[in-house]
Amino acid sequence: MLISIIVVAVVLLLVNIYLLAIFIHPDDKGFGTSIFPKIVVVLGLTLAWGQVFMVPLDVANSRGDGGGINMDVFWKIVLIADAIFLVFLIPFAIFRYEGDEEAGFFKRLWSSLCYTFGTVIFFALVIGISYAFLSKANIPLTSYGFAASNVTSSTGAVSWDTLSTNSIGHSTSLQLDVSFPVYIMAFFSFIGWIFFLLFGGLGLFAIPMDLINDFRYRPKKKTQRELANSRKDLQAKAAELMEVGQNLKRNQEKAGDETGFFSKRRVESKLNRDRNKYKATVMAFEKEYEIFKIEENYQNSNPIIAFLKLVAGILLFIVAIIWWIHILISSVLTKNGFRLTGFLNNMLVYLQEDGNVGFIATAIFMFLCLYLVWAVTKGNVKFGIRIPFLFSLHPMKRDGTLMNSFLFNVWLILVSSIACIQFVTNVFSDYVRLTTVDMLFGIQIKYMRFYEWFYENNVFEIAFLVWSGLSLFCLCICGRDKPQELKKIEQLKREIGKK
Repeated sequence: MLISIIVVAVVLLLVNIYLLAIFIHPDDKGFGTSIFPKIVVVLGLTLAWGQVFMVPLDVANSRGDGGGINMDVFWKIVLIADAIFLVFLIPFAIFRYEGDEEAGFFKRLWSSLCYTFGTVIFFALVIGISYAFLSKANIPLTSYGFAASNVTSSTGAVSWDTLSTNSIGHSTSLQLDVSFPVYIMAFFSFIGWIFFLLFGGLGLFAIPMDLINDFRYRPKKKTQRELANSRKDLQAKAAELMEVGQNLKRNQEKAGDETGFFSKRRVESKLNRDRNKYKATVMAFEKEYEIFKIEENYQNSNPIIAFLKLVAGILLFIVAIIWWIHILISSVLTKNGFRLTGFLNNMLVYLQEDGNVGFIATAIFMFLCLYLVWAVTKGNVKFGIRIPFLFSLHPMKRDGTLMNSFLFNVWLILVSSIACIQFVTNVFSDYVRLTTVDMLFGIQIKYMRFYEWFYENNVFEIAFLVWSGLSLFCLCICGRDKPQELKKIEQLKREIGKK
């Protein structure tokens, strides 16, 4: 189990370094540029993904499949790490990056620490004041009483056969003081639900739909003859541009021989017009050449990749549908106060109880958790914080994301992953029973004051279903995302048409 944890941590680090490399802005590329924010980004994303993987680890450990890990200590370490990143490290990295570049090192450091200290004070006041009033958890209990004469035999012994039929249940509650670290997680989890619904609800179906659209809208491959003709046209245009450039150079030399003010002004004006026209033609030629290189590279790409994307998209669409149905029938819809069915809960419990295939249940559950945090990341990249028809706040762009925007989005993903843990714990309540995470989210946080109403009435689960359903509708109607190659070609053609 420990080896698996190390392997997963290393894989996550490598994946997040790759994500940083493909999204980072050219101004921030290079090992020595903005090194501290880059470290915070990679570690923050690794923490966001890794803590969701701890739920399957907690389940496996509680069932005896693990190595006897003290998950209570494990989760407390994660709680502390979350708080440090959300309250101190990420804000400090943002302020440090956005500081005045002309100021000295210590001045920028002091300014960043002051702003970060203000952020810490703000969170401390909000969390501290709310903790004083909302740190009680009223856990519902049912107590049973019975009359001794109804359950004892003539010899005075207790008759266990009649105990259950004569007992009377009374609903009551146990008031529990929630510890401060647990309340911090409850506070950030509640905030994280907002972004989890926004990003996860969109990303649930955006993952398979984008893969399917990559196949549907893939660039049309040209034949070798068409590529050869395009190459000849470009060579002819290049030769023509070289000749025009030479003529322009000769005309510029002749312009120096002109005498007379008006004659010289007239020649220079014509030269300026010819130069501007020549520059525009050269820029259009460069874009045509870039289009040719994209089409040539795509021509050499493996066609199997496009079909693999289609197959993966279809399979992941089925996974998304299963997730949606599971949330609906095992968490939202109820009958006489009880859910309709356990659905995936029942399957995982059945596999777990079979000693020979218990690892399959752990693998399936890990994949479902992976898909959910993947959906959050996908929704963040695809949608982000966007005010419709107005503007986007720190959008994630391929090869165009500055470090302050990257840090901002890491904060959103990290706080969303806390809500993701609670979401998984709620919808798989049977499977995660008797685990440390179930004790935290399924009992203490679930029944805390103020938060209890949202969790007891499945407000977030219902909102997730509605938003993900609307997102699927929008993706099918107007969200036809095209592959990067086709987007680039269309953009270049539009730019050429404007010239």
